[in-house]
Amino acid sequence: MISYNYETKNELWENDYLDSKSSYIEYVSSEERFNAEVYEFVHAMKQEDIHTIVNMNKYLTRNNLWNHFPTIATKNTYANGFVAIGVSKKAYSAIMKLHNTNDLPKTHLIEQHHIDTSKIAVKKYV
Repeated sequence: MISYNYETKNELWENDYLDSKSSYIEYVSSEERFNAEVYEFVHAMKQEDIHTIVNMNKYLTRNNLWNHFPTIATKNTYANGFVAIGVSKKAYSAIMKLHNTNDLPKTHLIEQHHIDTSKIAVKKYV
């Protein structure tokens, strides 16, 4: 993930998530935060040997790991009435490009709402 340390004016690159107690560390911009989360999502897919975005969404939900993706996580409602936590349309497209897949949902997305991932049980992603 890309972060910025305002005390040293340096970018920080880390494979793991930043300590939330380090208040002086903030993301440079929402676009960089979005890009970092998309990259981490794809990295986690590869690490867990998960080949579809839908299966990765299920994995994150089962393991209460959405708190690691607060920018791209959304509550999605599909045409068949199914509701699930997933990624935003923008993130879905970016993940497909980065993961080099044409992983399209089986049913049409009709509604999307940003969710507060801090309310979801927290586990550290390893």
